[in-house]
Amino acid sequence: MRSLILVFCLVLCVAAQTVVYTRDGSAIPVESNDNTPPEGGNAKYQTALGRAESHGGFQVDPPASGSNCVGWALNGGQGVIDPGEHGDAILSEENGLQEQPGDSAEIGDVIGIGSADTISHVGLVISRDGQTGEIEYISKTDDQGGVVVDRIKPDDGVHIYRKTEGSARDDPGIQDARYEYKDAYLKWRSAEDKDAALKTLQEKARALAEKLQAFDRSLRATPPVAKSPPSGDPRKTPEPNLLINPHARPVTVPPTCPPGGH
Repeated sequence: MRSLILVFCLVLCVAAQTVVYTRDGSAIPVESNDNTPPEGGNAKYQTALGRAESHGGFQVDPPASGSNCVGWALNGGQGVIDPGEHGDAILSEENGLQEQPGDSAEIGDVIGIGSADTISHVGLVISRDGQTGEIEYISKTDDQGGVVVDRIKPDDGVHIYRKTEGSARDDPGIQDARYEYKDAYLKWRSAEDKDAALKTLQEKARALAEKLQAFDRSLRATPPVAKSPPSGDPRKTPEPNLLINPHARPVTVPPTCPPGGH
């Protein structure tokens, strides 16, 4: 009997994790993917990693299942969420994200990559080069891929979203992690022992990513609680109260004076 109850509870728990919610209460379906990725990652990951390395990027974490780009960036690293189908609901002011010009990207922003109308990939901005305009970002390539740092130039296919509640530039923990990451990156680029320097760089990138994930998480496991309207809400029409002071003396209103009268 206890075994049956435990199995029943586990089924309910798994089912409860198949939906997450935006800040305005929109339900977003989450798929699971526990399939073991192929050795070295699939073809999509290999292409993404090769592109990143040609831009001076690198692999932070090897291929793994459990999440795709949206789940990794905006849902605490959990679940597979289709950016093309649900991007409009997730990347919106109703979900606490406001679109910004591509050439104004800054650390902690969410980057959406695709066409002018459709988002096919999502990541988190690390920095923007003031001279070239290139945006450095970290993301999970796909639901069978790894976490990679890459660079991209802002164009019609790049969309930048910033939290309406504030900027990551004002977060001391994120800034400290970014400085440590940048220092490790420069040392890696000039190091003779690339492998040892890369391990340190990956650790610093992972630490920065965890802070950015916590900062930008905009999806939640339970719907937001509707707030009751405050007392005295002007939208409510108060009912007349004829017994405010039943003992008050009547007030005599003088007649209106005729025109020219005193």
